[in-house]
Amino acid sequence: MGLVVDFPEVRAPITELTLPFLDALKEKEAGLLVSSFGAHDIPLILKAAVEKVGGTEDINALIKAIEGNEVLGTRGIWAFDETHDTVMGHPYYETYWAQWQEDGKFVVVWPEPVRELANPNDHFIPTKELRAK
Repeated sequence: MGLVVDFPEVRAPITELTLPFLDALKEKEAGLLVSSFGAHDIPLILKAAVEKVGGTEDINALIKAIEGNEVLGTRGIWAFDETHDTVMGHPYYETYWAQWQEDGKFVVVWPEPVRELANPNDHFIPTKELRAK
C-alpha cells in the first residue's frame, strides 16, 4: 500500500480522445505502455503541422509549425517551445500519478484536475498512514 506510480492507466475523460483511445486498446487486447499515448498522438501532431504548412516539402517550415501549434491528444494538449521541449502542466500533456491504497484501490493523486476527473473523492494518503491501518 502507498506505492505511487506514474503514467497509470486511468479511465477518465482527460480529453475527448482519452476514453476512445483506451477502449480501442482494450478491444485489441493491447496493454498500455508509458509510450502508448505519445505513439498515438505523434501522427496527430505531424498531421496538424503538415496541414498548417500545406505540405511536407519544407522541413524547416514543418518544424516551425510544430513549435507554434497546439494539438489535442489523448492525455492533454501537445505544445512545444522553441527548444522543442514539451510544454507541461494541465491542460497540456503531462505525467500524472496514481497510488495503490487500501483494499487494492488505485486512485489518481496528481495533478488535481485529473484527480478530480478520475476519482473526485479520493486523495493522496501518506504511505506511513496507510501502513498504520
